[in-house]
Amino acid sequence: MKLFSTLMAVCVFTTLGSSARAQISPQQIQQLSNSCTQCHANPELGAPLMGDSKHWQRILSKGEDQVILNVVNGLGSMPPMGYCSSCSEEDLRAIVRLMAAQ
Repeated sequence: MKLFSTLMAVCVFTTLGSSARAQISPQQIQQLSNSCTQCHANPELGAPLMGDSKHWQRILSKGEDQVILNVVNGLGSMPPMGYCSSCSEEDLRAIVRLMAAQ
């Protein structure tokens, strides 16, 4: 599963334009791979999948600040911080944008 999660993160990353790729650091890619992809790359878990822009569009319609607040506090079956204890708010914003393929 770890290999699949890493490959999924790389696939989403490489489909972004160069300006979007420039907005995420190697550390944030590692955080995404270590934490977020555990759920957001597995369709069986019900989390919004990385790169599913239609699903993410509905989520982001709440406003990015509300989405980040939900990530920090946890929402539904997502734990607080999405298991990323090393993530800052800036990291979370960049990772959400990447997963939403923005």
